[in-house]
Amino acid sequence: MARSGAGSRRLAAVMAALVFDLAMTAFVWSGGEFAREDAPAPADAAIVYYTDDASALSRRLDTAIRLYRNAGARRLCIVGGFRLEGVATGAEVAAAKVVAAGLPWSDVYFDRRSFDTGSNINAALDLARANGWRSIVHISDGMHLKRIREQLAEHEAASIISGYAPAPYASLADIWVRAHYEMATRLLALVLSDEELQDFARRARVRGPSAHE
Repeated sequence: MARSGAGSRRLAAVMAALVFDLAMTAFVWSGGEFAREDAPAPADAAIVYYTDDASALSRRLDTAIRLYRNAGARRLCIVGGFRLEGVATGAEVAAAKVVAAGLPWSDVYFDRRSFDTGSNINAALDLARANGWRSIVHISDGMHLKRIREQLAEHEAASIISGYAPAPYASLADIWVRAHYEMATRLLALVLSDEELQDFARRARVRGPSAHE
């Protein structure tokens, strides 16, 4: 009986952990899910946030190309994917894929220095100001876009209109992985200073590709 009781308690603990995990996943997903595109039309540029996840990157690029071809954005710009000097950045490689899909280089931009969401946003705003773009649409998955929107609120960019276009998820498993990545990222932000977080992200980029932004 004692063993049976201990086994039941372990099973109950496992079930409770699974329920909690699913509840947290649903909470993070629903909080970051955009029901529809919220983008100025046409935007001066669509900003694609690079990720080393090839499948996710493909969906983000497809979303941007669709906007461009449907006159939803006049240009495409990819930010992120910093690498060591002499190595093509993730954004540069992604830009070449966009051109291979039929877009002219004259309408495709990319940055070479950004390595995390914060520096991606800085790069996007710097490019917008340098090129006189008054409206941009940010493209990533819904949960990442929520974090982007939160960080954009801290910038003085009132002269630049920002919109958002979520790229689709591949599957329920993709949502689960992405939700846990977002939870881990937000937990790191609670325990590390901004400088420590940036140094961590930069070092990860120098070592090589990671799974996400």
